[in-house]
Amino acid sequence: MQRLPLSYYVYRLLMSLISPILLIWIWQTTKKKPSLRANRLGGLDQPINADIWIHCASVGEVNAVMPLISELISRDKKVVLSCFTPTGLAQAERRLLEIDAGSRVSCFLLPVDWQWTIHRLLKQLHVSELWLVETELWPTLIVNAKQYGIRLKLINGRLSPKTLTAPKWWRNLLAHLVTYYIGTCLLRSEQDKAYYTQLGVMPEQLQVTGNLKLCDTLTTTLKRLYQQPYIVFASTHDPEEQRLAHLWQKHPTLPKLVIVPRHPNRGTQIAKTLASDGILYSQRSQHPEQYKGVIIADTFGELLSWMAHSELVIMGGSFVLKGGQNPIEATRLGKYVITGPDMHDFVDENLALMQVGSLMQVAEINEDMIAQIKMLLKQPELISQKGQAGQAWLLQMQQQVMNKTCLALFPS
Repeated sequence: MQRLPLSYYVYRLLMSLISPILLIWIWQTTKKKPSLRANRLGGLDQPINADIWIHCASVGEVNAVMPLISELISRDKKVVLSCFTPTGLAQAERRLLEIDAGSRVSCFLLPVDWQWTIHRLLKQLHVSELWLVETELWPTLIVNAKQYGIRLKLINGRLSPKTLTAPKWWRNLLAHLVTYYIGTCLLRSEQDKAYYTQLGVMPEQLQVTGNLKLCDTLTTTLKRLYQQPYIVFASTHDPEEQRLAHLWQKHPTLPKLVIVPRHPNRGTQIAKTLASDGILYSQRSQHPEQYKGVIIADTFGELLSWMAHSELVIMGGSFVLKGGQNPIEATRLGKYVITGPDMHDFVDENLALMQVGSLMQVAEINEDMIAQIKMLLKQPELISQKGQAGQAWLLQMQQQVMNKTCLALFPS
């Protein structure tokens, strides 16, 4: 095995130095569930034996791997799933019940990436392979898993431009781990492959199989939360809500505006901002049955329901420098999507949906955007057709991505 670089020990030292902070963080974030505290410190309820261990960061990655878990179960593989965030773990448990796999797939919260916690975990967890999802490249976990004889694979791999501007020692460490410790590297896109190559990984190690987030499917009926026509402004960031709400007030013939913030805990702040501007609003977390003015839907787990019954979907995070939000969920629901100018985190999806006609990208929140929305609303059949075109594209991509991924993971 290749000798570990100095940067690995720098990382270990830094993790040791911030141990007091991390211990406080563990205590504060696991007060309500002591079992999660045990997980953070490398403890499991009982030893686990499985074929494949899949590790995800949070909710989005959990949703992405669910079709793959279904495929593994159909191949009679024993699977264990870990998450970094408690919300990801809760989502994993919900989704596994939905696909009737709750009793067949074990879940736990990933320990802090210390040597002793990872070692403690690996003594209780017996698996042949570890599949790391997207950017979950934890150095201590990777090195120790390899030493325990576990084969490592990266699936749905991605890399952000920010990583390429990180300190050199960290970039060198990531390049070393991917090159010498992770065998199969399956990436979302050619852009991700270019980023990994720029990081220092040899191109022949990297294989583009497509984005697994395209492959998720709906398993439940989505309830209609508001009976009148409305348009949803989804996954918004400050100050997008204020800008659009101001403009919306000038056009009373438009359907109701429903704002679903990317972070629901911002709901009260959004309410204060709209109130100070004299804009009538209802805050769903405080008064769920009130629908006066702009609806601030600051509740967890309702975004899909709001999108499912909307006239069309405006994606937030794209009218500020945030890189946009994923338009795929709205597309899966057959919705026509409007985005702002900054969609650099979802370039491929954005371009593909524009090509099939189910997504429109506008320059900013202004009167021109409102005019285009009004024109679309006059042609409901056209909006429906465009949304269906997006759905058809997504179905085709789901089959392609899953076939490529399974072929790469199970070549024989």
